[in-house]
Amino acid sequence: YDFQNIWGYGGISIADSITNEIAAGVTYQMASTGSGDERRLVYLTTAASAYPLSQSFHIGLAMRHQVISGGPDPSNSMTMAAGLIFRPFDELCLSLSGHNLIGVWNEDVPRYFSFGISSRIGGQLTPTVEPRADFNQPQNPRVAFSGGVEWLAADTFPLRMGYSYDQINATQHLGFGLGYFSQGSGVDLAYRHELGGTQGKMLALTIKIQ
Repeated sequence: YDFQNIWGYGGISIADSITNEIAAGVTYQMASTGSGDERRLVYLTTAASAYPLSQSFHIGLAMRHQVISGGPDPSNSMTMAAGLIFRPFDELCLSLSGHNLIGVWNEDVPRYFSFGISSRIGGQLTPTVEPRADFNQPQNPRVAFSGGVEWLAADTFPLRMGYSYDQINATQHLGFGLGYFSQGSGVDLAYRHELGGTQGKMLALTIKIQ
């Protein structure tokens, strides 16, 4: 919930292993954003699956249905995302993904590509970076960059901080988070502060049950 700009989002996800190798999940999300004539409601339903090609390579595919009401460009459409993860060894993970690969021609659903790098140092420290690219305007490609680090204190309390510079949406954010997890279940609280722009201040609460 962004208490500065008065908009928010919510969602619920269920994930499981269909077999020992294939994982699948479904999620439903609802969001409200914008103000005045730009105000719109967004409803997203996503089904996804992942499969290991080997111990080092994993592929994933997601299909998403979105209903966008209000705003200048309502939409009722389907799109998809696909990704590849390469883990050459336990301490390093590389990812490449494409999003909204089925063209919807809606400014709220742009096609973009992401590349991620993360590491696990000493089993407790996890730095990560993710550049993202938008080629929808070939003469003026735009990029976004995010980076952060998480420290897992006592194997139970994740503490995080991060920064993002988004040329695509012309925003910058600082983020902080902390949580408590035990045997796969727990609670997590995060805060994101926008630098400039609309001065957004967002709080997010995640509850996980396993």
